[in-house]
Amino acid sequence: MTILRLLTAVLCFALVVPQGHAQEFELKHNHSEQTEQSKQATEYVCPMHSHIVSDEPGTCPICGMDLEPRQRQEEKSVQVSGSMQQNLAIRTTTVQ
Repeated sequence: MTILRLLTAVLCFALVVPQGHAQEFELKHNHSEQTEQSKQATEYVCPMHSHIVSDEPGTCPICGMDLEPRQRQEEKSVQVSGSMQQNLAIRTTTVQ
C-alpha cells in the first residue's frame, strides 16, 4: 500500500513539475507595436448599458458607473451561398 502511494506521488510530481525544454522556447515579437495597437483598439463601455461606448475612460452618463475597457470588435460578415440558403430556408428582408 505504501509503495502504491509513493508511486502515485512520484507520478503526480512528474506531471506537475514543468520540463526544462518547455522553457527554452522564446517568442520574438515587438511589444511596442502591440501596445500601440492595443491603445487604438481599446474602447470603453458601460457594464450595465452596452450601447454607451467611448474612446476614453470615464463614467456612464446614465448610471454613473466607470466605463470598462474592452478590445474593439472587428466587423465580421457571414456569406451563405444561394443553394445553402434554399436548403436552410433562409429568408431575408429589407430593413425599413
